[in-house]
Amino acid sequence: MAYPTGTPIDELAIENLRTTLAAIATPTYHGSVREVRRFQHGDEFEFREFPSILIAPPLTNWDDTLSNAQSGTVQLTLTAFVEDREANQTSLNWLAADIRKALTADYTRGGYARDTHIVSQQTFQLIAEAGAVTGVDIVVSINLRHIYDDPNTAI
Repeated sequence: MAYPTGTPIDELAIENLRTTLAAIATPTYHGSVREVRRFQHGDEFEFREFPSILIAPPLTNWDDTLSNAQSGTVQLTLTAFVEDREANQTSLNWLAADIRKALTADYTRGGYARDTHIVSQQTFQLIAEAGAVTGVDIVVSINLRHIYDDPNTAI
């Protein structure tokens, strides 16, 4: 059997997550996200617009003990930044709520995932020479399943 062509479902689910986050905008949400990026190993990045979201590289665990299928869990950390030293806990919670609302609107990630879970969130503040940013880390878990020998076909 020839190896399937196309894009693996884990990549498709993560891309759906990215486009979902990029679509966060008022009036449907409390605020608007200005920039969403996937971090690639070795990348240097600088956000110029806020709020912004960085999607960290995923940790994926696969289980191939199922008959004719592989199931997996993709765990991602989303780091949402606001450029405001005075940002209070309430504004960060609104940003986190917008992210949670967007991600749970379609928990199947466009049909590529079985479900999506918000695992945890934690706020933080970073102070550097260029200024301060505050933000929130949100851990997301995406459960997938595909045909055993075809990682591009969700089941």
